[in-house]
Formats: sequence, C-alpha cells, structure tokens
Amino acid sequence: GDRTSITIPATGQLFLGVNDDGAGDNSGNYNVTFGGGAANSGNGGNIGRNRNAANGVPVAAATEWTPTGMIVRRGETIRFQSSGTVSLSGNTGDTAQPGGGGRKAVNAPLPNAPAGALIGRIGSGQPFLIGAQTAVEMPTSGILFLGINDDGFADNGGQFTVVVTR
Repeated sequence: GDRTSITIPATGQLFLGVNDDGAGDNSGNYNVTFGGGAANSGNGGNIGRNRNAANGVPVAAATEWTPTGMIVRRGETIRFQSSGTVSLSGNTGDTAQPGGGGRKAVNAPLPNAPAGALIGRIGSGQPFLIGAQTAVEMPTSGILFLGINDDGFADNGGQFTVVVTR
C-alpha cells in the first residue's frame, strides 16, 4: 500500500479514522506503523520506538521528556524502579539521583521539588513528582512521559534507568 510519513507538531494523543461520510457499509482494516525518528526535546519524541517500559526506560538528563510508550489510566497505580545518577551542570558536584539533588531549580517544571528529581507527565499535562517513590497514582489518562526536573538541559549528562510496571 501507500507509505506516508508525517511529523506530528505537538505532544498529545493521535487519533486515526477513515474519512468517509457513510462508514456503516465499510469493511477491512489498515495497518499503521509508528517509528523512525529520534526523541526530541520539547515534543515528547517518538512513541513508536519499541520501548518496553518493563525492561527499563532510559531517561537522559539532556532530554526534556522521554515517552515510555505506556498508556495509563487516571487513578491507576504505576510502579517505578529507578536507578542512576545525572549531572545537572558543568559543576562536578551538581548531581542527582532519582530522588533529586541538593538544590532547587526555580524555572524547572516543579520549582519546589529537588533539581534533578525524576518527574512524570501524562501527554502534555501538568508534571508531577515521582522522585524515589516506588508507586504513584496517575492523575489522568494518556501516554506516560518521564523527565528530569531541571531548568536547562544542554549542560546535563547521564541518565536514569526506570522500570515502569502496573
């Protein structure tokens, strides 16, 4: 069949349908494959990169948001096993583990949480703290993204590895 590539301009949910005013007499199906691009700071990256959240999602400190590929439901409890250390600047002592570092970042998504802490968001919704917690109730439904609570990413290094399960 035809092969078409498109770039999605924003983070959120993608809905696919058939452009037909008389769908009642339709039959058959389409196969849709997502993939091909690299994660991109700011737009949530590429959902279809065969991520397996149960095997560990690499959350790079230099990337604003990393898609897990996991669709969660509001009120569902999701479990996290997080490990690793990230650097938050060129200062060798400015590091953090998933629970965060020793300072705050006033322009970070969660300015009152420790800089470098593991954070999440659903779709393009409000960020929430995960930190060193092992279980978090999801505030809404959609695709779960993970990130680092910081206000600048160009000078960051390292990554957390986060195993995400239901």
